[in-house]
Amino acid sequence: MSSAERIARFRNVVQRPSDAALFVRMLGWAAVLPILKRRMALPRLVETARPASRAHARPETVIALARWVYRVPGFTDNCLEKSILTYRYLPAGPNSYKLVLGVRRAESEGPPGHAWLTIDGEPVHDTAEALADLVPIVVFDGEGRREPASGAPAAESNHG
Repeated sequence: MSSAERIARFRNVVQRPSDAALFVRMLGWAAVLPILKRRMALPRLVETARPASRAHARPETVIALARWVYRVPGFTDNCLEKSILTYRYLPAGPNSYKLVLGVRRAESEGPPGHAWLTIDGEPVHDTAEALADLVPIVVFDGEGRREPASGAPAAESNHG
């Protein structure tokens, strides 16, 4: 990507000073998230991180900034952390957010578990194809409440 393309992309994502401030806040939360996930039970962590009415950024901005956070040296791109970070800074509102944890079927290749986020049923950081062999086991809604997991493969369920 050329410098001009990077600048155009930056201007497309960071449209207001508050977007740059959001990135800094996201960096701070991403720095403490590895500690929080080891010290807090998952339901409490998700409830703490649930989308809040104080968030004013567009979902597209939050998603792009979360990806940028994990490109910063020193931050490890971890599916659970990136999904929780994105979930935390999404604006409360009409969209249906789901934070999903799932496992791969025994015959599948790849890591045994994965975490992902959906907005209105569409995966945020993953493709539906990448989630096809995952079975949701824990699902949280946009309020941080646990929902029943369908047990269906992720690409065929309403959760992924």
